[in-house]
Amino acid sequence: MPRPHPLRDLNPSSPEALAPAALGWLRRSEFCHPRLIGALLGRLLDQAPVAPARWRLALEYTRFRCVEVMGAAGGLLPRLLDCHGQAREQGWNAESARMLCAVGRIRYGQGEYREAAQHWAAAIDIARLGACADAEVEARIGLGQVYDALGDGQTAARLHADASTMAEALGDDYLISKVAINQGFNLRVIGAPEPAREQFERALVAARRGRIRHYVGESLWQLADLALQLDRADEALAPLAEARHLAETAGNGWLLSGIYRTWAEILARQGRIDQAAEAYHQALRQAEAAGARRQRADCHEALARLTEQVGDLASALHHTRAAKRLQTELVHQLHVAGNLEALRQYDLSERPPLEQLLAVSQALPQLGGDNKSAGLQLLCQAGLGVLRADRLAVWEWHDEDGAGPVLGAQASSPQAPPLPREDEMRHYVDALRPRFAERSELRVLHDIRTHPDYARLRELAGRLQIRAALEVPLYQQERLVGLLLATRQHDDRPWSRDEVLFAAHLGAQASQLEAHRRTRQIHRALLDANETLEQRVAQRTAELERSNAALSQANEALRETSLTDPLTGLRNRRYLLQHLDADTALALREAASHEDCLIFYLVDIDHFKAINDRWGHEAGDQVLVQAAQRLRACSRSSSHLVRWGGEEFLVVARRASMEQAWLQAQRFCEAFRAQPFALGAGRELAVRCSVGYAPFPLRRANGQALAWNEVLELADQALYQAKQNGRDGWLGLLPRPGVALPDGPLNLPALQAAGLVTLRRSAP
Repeated sequence: MPRPHPLRDLNPSSPEALAPAALGWLRRSEFCHPRLIGALLGRLLDQAPVAPARWRLALEYTRFRCVEVMGAAGGLLPRLLDCHGQAREQGWNAESARMLCAVGRIRYGQGEYREAAQHWAAAIDIARLGACADAEVEARIGLGQVYDALGDGQTAARLHADASTMAEALGDDYLISKVAINQGFNLRVIGAPEPAREQFERALVAARRGRIRHYVGESLWQLADLALQLDRADEALAPLAEARHLAETAGNGWLLSGIYRTWAEILARQGRIDQAAEAYHQALRQAEAAGARRQRADCHEALARLTEQVGDLASALHHTRAAKRLQTELVHQLHVAGNLEALRQYDLSERPPLEQLLAVSQALPQLGGDNKSAGLQLLCQAGLGVLRADRLAVWEWHDEDGAGPVLGAQASSPQAPPLPREDEMRHYVDALRPRFAERSELRVLHDIRTHPDYARLRELAGRLQIRAALEVPLYQQERLVGLLLATRQHDDRPWSRDEVLFAAHLGAQASQLEAHRRTRQIHRALLDANETLEQRVAQRTAELERSNAALSQANEALRETSLTDPLTGLRNRRYLLQHLDADTALALREAASHEDCLIFYLVDIDHFKAINDRWGHEAGDQVLVQAAQRLRACSRSSSHLVRWGGEEFLVVARRASMEQAWLQAQRFCEAFRAQPFALGAGRELAVRCSVGYAPFPLRRANGQALAWNEVLELADQALYQAKQNGRDGWLGLLPRPGVALPDGPLNLPALQAAGLVTLRRSAP
């Protein structure tokens, strides 16, 4: 007898048939058959009623998770935002948090880090209010990914660790595998491959247990990519093939893009350049279909490197420009996303009342004293939303001789009638003063007709259209100094207990602002008695503030310029020194291949002193600026280009080929020969350069690698010989296979004479 199936008798014209009986089955099966379930839910939800229902929001979220597996969730963005708005309107915090998580996933996949971080940060706050732990885990994972992209691996690790603890407590295999994959990636970023492998294996176990096929595929791909990173290409083949099968079955374009990139890297290391290029093109097509900018940039950069190796410079330039454009967009997003605390400053009207009160309480101390009016205005504006009132005003009595009240601040909701004349409100408030002259508690009036003084206030209350009111007296040292008045004009809805408590808190804050004002008055009176001293203190304080401001500006300018040469806009030595240790360490780890090394190029402008002497230093500066532009135009985006000193530039090409290093040197010389340099005022001058280069790593007879500065010294000697050979050319050294360099100082002519290196030079 066939087993009953939750969807067997489903009527496609009745989406309500899914709620709530089949939700459990969908959650258990969504990642086994994501394509089928996503299509079914799409058909059903298109027939759903407009009115929000929790079961429909749950189905929308399930549909998103299915479609995301196939990398096609971008089209659901407007619908998910609408669902979030409906959940927020109904006060369904759990559903609202999940929709924000879904929107964040789409934004992150598109490379929109700023928007993704905003949605995830808001989701954490809402998830806490709705006790929705799964959404909080999702949001923490997402923010951890943003911090990884920002290069802050430690903060990312902390967020992922918190998410992992919560996922284990929930026992949710989907979340366990997801956070483990991200922990593994984070560990790879900070250089811990073995712990990363353990996390990927943990993710694989949880994904298989939960039948989450796309995370099975991603875990296998990550393990394969990690094996390739550790030079274990043979170990990568089997998991890569299984991952590819799972990704193709699910139609997961993002995962396929990563798998093809890893496969292309294996082919490239085997010397199968044409096949590697085709694999990278397949990866690029998948990344474009999935809208993944980061993956597209990686593919273009790899294709630029491959096409350059085979001499297809036009294609290499095309891919380099595409990679640079995408990387610039991503860097902009990262700079915007960098300050996550600023991203968490949401519109106060969107916060729950208690959070709004807390925010106002934190802001008011900074607006006290001389800024009391601004503080009262902020308090009134926030109080409208907290109390759900139509009008809120603070009135003050500043004297004891019976004068009328003074309006301190007021705010009105858009739905309220036009503000009444101030003199009418003043009469109304002044009529309340006798009852509050003695110490009294706030007065709650659900219906203005129950007011103790209604007989006297009836006509005035009618003209002001007051139907309900909260009257909160403000006291200083047992003396009445003001009144906070909240009114409703539209309905007779009674004030809730929370609203009464919130009104009392707002009144206490208004009294505190007045206390600050009075304290400032007393303080000024004391300072007036010592006017001379006060002037000196004020003068010295102003001088100190100006000095601090100038110092702050100088420090900021120093930070901005410390890594940049002010004339050419290139990076400087300080920048290079911050990066060379990591680059040389990577080159040493990959030293088995002559295709993955560093090439140090020293480029020197020929006869630069003569240019300065004949044409002037301003013309010399023009030559330096244009030389920097030409060197940048013919250098790879991954290379370090710095002004090394005077008329000398240093280019450090990363993951370069020793055998093909002369091509880059030739391009530098040709860039100078291409056209004359403009000196201003219509003057032009033919300028040439000389280039010397040397590869890293080079090793001595004792097995130790030369330090990078020793390699740079050899490049400098090569530059000197290029100058001696007539300038306008290049000279570089190539180590002989299996030959080690001697201990002690190295002399390039002596090394050549001893047959330890081969010198390559440009044609005369």
